[in-house]
Amino acid sequence: MAYKPKSKRTNSPVGPQGKKLLDGLTANKNIDDIRALSKISNTQSASISTLNTGLSAANKGISQLSTSKQNKLTLTTNGTSGPATLNNDTLNVPNYSGGGGGSYVPYTGATSDVDLGEFELKAGQIEFDQTPTGTAGVAVMRWNDQDGTADLGLKGGNVTLQIGQEQVTRVVNKTGSNLLEANYQAVRISGAQGNRLKVDLAQANNDANSADTIGIVTETINDNQEGFVTTSGLVRSINTTGSLQGETWADGDMLFLSGATAGKITNIKPTAPIHTIIMGYVVRAHATQGQIYVKVDNGYELDELHNVAITSPANNDLLQYDSATSLWKNESLSSAGIQSAITLTTTGTSGAATLVGSTLNIPQYSGGGSSVSPIDTQLFISSGVWTKPAGAKQVEIYLVSGAGGGGSGRRGATLTARYGGGGGSSGSITAVKIDASTLGATENIWIGTGGVGGLGIATNDTNGNFGAAGNASYFGGTGTAASSKVSTNTGIGGQGGTNAANGGNSFNNSYVFGQQVGNAYSSATFNSNAFGGNVLQVQMRPLIYGLYGGGITTANVATSGTGYRLVGGNTAQVITTFTNSSTNGANGSLLTNNPAHLFFALGGGGGASGNSAGTIAGYTGGNGGPGGGGGGGGASANGANSGDGGRGGDGFCMVITYF
Repeated sequence: MAYKPKSKRTNSPVGPQGKKLLDGLTANKNIDDIRALSKISNTQSASISTLNTGLSAANKGISQLSTSKQNKLTLTTNGTSGPATLNNDTLNVPNYSGGGGGSYVPYTGATSDVDLGEFELKAGQIEFDQTPTGTAGVAVMRWNDQDGTADLGLKGGNVTLQIGQEQVTRVVNKTGSNLLEANYQAVRISGAQGNRLKVDLAQANNDANSADTIGIVTETINDNQEGFVTTSGLVRSINTTGSLQGETWADGDMLFLSGATAGKITNIKPTAPIHTIIMGYVVRAHATQGQIYVKVDNGYELDELHNVAITSPANNDLLQYDSATSLWKNESLSSAGIQSAITLTTTGTSGAATLVGSTLNIPQYSGGGSSVSPIDTQLFISSGVWTKPAGAKQVEIYLVSGAGGGGSGRRGATLTARYGGGGGSSGSITAVKIDASTLGATENIWIGTGGVGGLGIATNDTNGNFGAAGNASYFGGTGTAASSKVSTNTGIGGQGGTNAANGGNSFNNSYVFGQQVGNAYSSATFNSNAFGGNVLQVQMRPLIYGLYGGGITTANVATSGTGYRLVGGNTAQVITTFTNSSTNGANGSLLTNNPAHLFFALGGGGGASGNSAGTIAGYTGGNGGPGGGGGGGGASANGANSGDGGRGGDGFCMVITYF
């Protein structure tokens, strides 16, 4: 290792006379020999044997002095610094101190390289010359003022490591071809060989080819040979204009692993099923002096997340939270309590239609001298496409809009009235019966989404926020009232709680029933609410709005929210209200298993209030069932947020076709 100190001092450490004494030593005189002179015991005289103590065998050169001179040599140890001196027959070696009993630095400057061989160089610190003029190379460390760190030349001579600013690893190329520095190819770990990681080209087309992506090659590595890969930091002096990829790159572009070509990177963000593997960023876009900052982020599969447990996934599985294990798990529709399909039966000739489990029974009603039997029933709880069955004669359409969201509760001071938010309205209902011939072979169905609940209040002495309105639903057309054949109004958001009253529950009186007369159907006839005097005689009850949230009285008494409960057996079910304290409002549901309440949707229950001390926030209103309004949020005392309003239920559509 070559070391060139900056300062120079040419005087000998033992003075001119001491130098004459040292000149008598062999050519192997070294630092240890000089130190031996400096460590002679603190006496006024010494024999030659004493002076030779500690000198190397080859350098006991003082014995070359004549015997008469040896006997007349007097040793002194005056002073604690400065060079040793020889005046006539008196040798003075100062008592040097420091470094655990004495140390001596032979010189602080050099006029040529100093080679210490296999010996160590120990120092409290090393200061580099910040303007080095020597030549960089393998195993050479020198200051890099541009990057503000020290450079270290690595094995092979092609890679220089900027210490503290980048990381590289030495790998074995097992791709079957040469890895070229100019192509800055992305590689992944494929195993290990000869105490080195093996790499192959990475590609984002699947997990096997991308999960173990490690970095970008930073020098050319021939097949089956070793070389360096940058895992973090800059790759320099490459073409980063994007022309190699058929793209245009700019400074700051994020770069991704290509899903189309193994080893390539791109500035185009992939979309599923291509994996999103971030490779780094363009630091400088240039044809020859380009730079890429490598920072690999392999991303995660869903089942690699710490709180997700996926077991034997199947089509149509849902992700459901399990509070017992604090994990998200995949569940089938049936195990999650969701009906994936409805089976239609036509048992009987009278009575109400029933839905038991997943079986919908609609009796074969007779009338008008002939029997008209339903042959197809389709329930849409999200947007989709209705296909008209062959041979259809009449079609009944029950269309419901999204319901309104509940209002949030008031946040107010102690000993003042703080009321809960009002529930959102139910969805608007339109029911029509028309000739099948007036409909197309397919018709689009657009289901309106429910309005979001009002956000809880985070500011003292503030009334609650209103819930948002639901969105209209459409049958036919392109999702607008003007283009549709059947449409609805919208659900209405609940009002926020105040210091005077609960937020008003919103009612929706938009219940429209129509029946086609002859073949006079047109989009204008059944659009909006204009149906003439025609009434569709169907067994359908209105949907239910959400109920209000709990409040806190002027006496600082917290009250409960209000919700709905279904009471009675399958043939005599009754909807009643109930209260809930210290909890969120109950979610509503779509009740289709009661003959007397077909299409009867429950709104969300109101959330309970927080406590009067302001340490417990108001509770959230329940979400409405399909077509049901969101519940109001509970009120709170200053110091705690009031409860959010519940979300209004999305709309739905049932289409019954008669043969």
